This record gives sequence, structure tokens and C-alpha cells, in this order.
Amino acid sequence: MLANSYLHKVFNAAVVFLALCFAAPAWSVTITAFGEEFPPYSFAVDGQASGIASDLLRAVCLDAGVDCRIQILPWSRAYRDALNIPNTMVFLTVRSPDRESQFDWIGPVLPREIWLYGLADFSAPIRSFDELAGYRIAVVYNDVSVVQLKEAGAPETTFNFVTSHDSTLRMLFGHRVDLAADTEIAMRWYLRHNGHESDEVRKVLLLPMREELYFAINKDSDAATVERLKQSWAKIAASPLRDEVVQRYIGR
Repeated sequence: MLANSYLHKVFNAAVVFLALCFAAPAWSVTITAFGEEFPPYSFAVDGQASGIASDLLRAVCLDAGVDCRIQILPWSRAYRDALNIPNTMVFLTVRSPDRESQFDWIGPVLPREIWLYGLADFSAPIRSFDELAGYRIAVVYNDVSVVQLKEAGAPETTFNFVTSHDSTLRMLFGHRVDLAADTEIAMRWYLRHNGHESDEVRKVLLLPMREELYFAINKDSDAATVERLKQSWAKIAASPLRDEVVQRYIGR
């Protein structure tokens, strides 16, 4: 009798184990997310991913029950790896026509409006992008702002390529370039965290295209996991959390 009872318990335990293994296989999928060093959207602090987008992504993964590992990499490598490796994503990136078929998209997460910033004493009366010849513009290699500047008429000879957005602003304040392309959110964060006042820079030209930023996930990723992430983002986007996270980093 005791033997039968023991075997019954073992059998039941085996059934439960198999059910857990096969009932929801997507839960075992790990998503590796690649962000770039682009404060305040994503950046590393003591080896850990921080920033607006990193925090929002953690909230999405937690709500969806998905194991997400976030790494901060140079933009070119982050984009390349997410493009080629299943169950990876890159964030945040613009959903441009040339990228549309390359990824599955979660978002929109935040708007992206690019300005060319100069220091406060930049006084050249520039009214169009073709008037930028002779000036030095700091831009991130492989960033969508490069394409937008070209399309707007900025001469390619003006581009000074760097590997991160933070570098564009360091070059601007170091007087190594005349202008830097960046968002207002990124500029406000940089000024706040580097001891500068808002009146030390001025907006020179607004790029003509206002874009939206997304989490871009590899097209060959687990479909059920992607769907859960999309559903979780929809819930978070409808809540106050997004604005709360933004204000936590840049203040009001």
C-alpha cells in the first residue's frame, strides 16, 4: 500500500513537471536587449543598464513575464546583433521606411525630434541646411539623424562621426565642432548632469522630420514572446508610468 502511494506521488510529480515544461514554452525564451550609450534614454551605471528606455523595457518584460537581459553596446554593434540574432532587440530606434521590414516593432515609445544645437555664442544666421557648408556637425555613426541631415540638404563634408550621443555633446562643449544633432530630452539631461545651464546652448535648426522611437526586435524571434511584449507595452503606454519615468531623469 505504501509502495503504491509512493509511486502515485512520483507519477503526479512527473505529470506536473511535464505540464510546466510544455504548457507555456515561450516563458523559457530569454530576450537579449541591446541599448546604446545615449543618456538619458539608455546608458550604463556600474555595468548596469539605466535610463528612460531601459526602465520602461524592464517594466514591459516584468509585466509580460519575459526574462530580458539588457546590455549597453556601441550603436553599430547593437543594431547589427539585433538584426542578425533571433530573440534579441535594439532600443530605441526610429521606425524608418528602410528598416520597416527588418524588425518587429514594439511601440511607439517616445517621440524623437532632432535639433542642431550650437553654443550660445553661435551667431551665424543659418536658415537652411544647405547653408551649413563649412561648419562641423557632430553626428553618431549609423544614426538616423545622418540620413535626415542628408535628405534635408546638409553637405556630407560637414559630418564629424562619433560612436555615441554623449560624445556629440562633449565635442560641442569642447569646441571641437560647431553644431551637434540631438533631441531636447538628451540635451536637457546632458546640461543637468554636467554642470551646464540651459542658456549655454541655442537651437539652430530643427530637422524637418519628427519621428517615433521604438523597441525593434529581431524578425525571427519567438512569436508568442513578442506578442506578450506588445500587449504589455500597450498597457504601460496607457498608464502614467512613461511620463513618470521621463521626469525622473530630466526633471520638470
